[in-house]
Amino acid sequence: MTPMRAPLLLALAGLALAVACSGGTSTEELPREAPTANTKNPDGIAYPTDFLGAITRRGTTRGERIPNFAFRGYLSGDRTKLETRSLADFYDPGTKRYKLIHVIAVAYWCSICRGETKEIAPIQTKLRSDGVVQLAVMINGASNGIGPSLAELEDWHTSYNPSYDLAFDVRGTQLAAMRFSGVPWNALIDPRTMELLTSTEGAPQNVASYIDAGLAFVTSAPPSY
Repeated sequence: MTPMRAPLLLALAGLALAVACSGGTSTEELPREAPTANTKNPDGIAYPTDFLGAITRRGTTRGERIPNFAFRGYLSGDRTKLETRSLADFYDPGTKRYKLIHVIAVAYWCSICRGETKEIAPIQTKLRSDGVVQLAVMINGASNGIGPSLAELEDWHTSYNPSYDLAFDVRGTQLAAMRFSGVPWNALIDPRTMELLTSTEGAPQNVASYIDAGLAFVTSAPPSY
């Protein structure tokens, strides 16, 4: 990446608010155990196992790759069954399917999470057509520190009608590895390499602009790995 591209990624962090929700009665939790992850992408290419971590890109210094987490949830807007989504499903070295991955961690009790989700709703079709794949992961239910119930997951899906994946990670069992302490948590990931471009607590001031900056970077910069 040339020095001219560096401000673009640095600006992404500035698009997030300094505020993030921090707390607030859940029924029975969903299972905490993580499902078995796919180890290969749809083309049969193995998910990278080196340079995994939570460090994001800093200017011209590349970020680490996000681990191959796997979650159960409602995939692609289908609320008829719970299925498994692995990040390996989004790994796309040739950008044949995806140009950018947007992951957001939410909590049922979090009003800021709800606000961001409402903001995404009217632009989700455009984002998908632009090559952006989104994954929302609910880590808490109605109380901070308690995982979501199936009823809460269903209610969220009914309320916001996401056409993207809505999964769960009870109490952030897996996502704790990403070292965030407030929700919503937003991350942008380069599907060519699974490099973590941004990792931000709080909702972006403008979700569309936040994602557009990530798209601009991926489409102008060569793969970092």
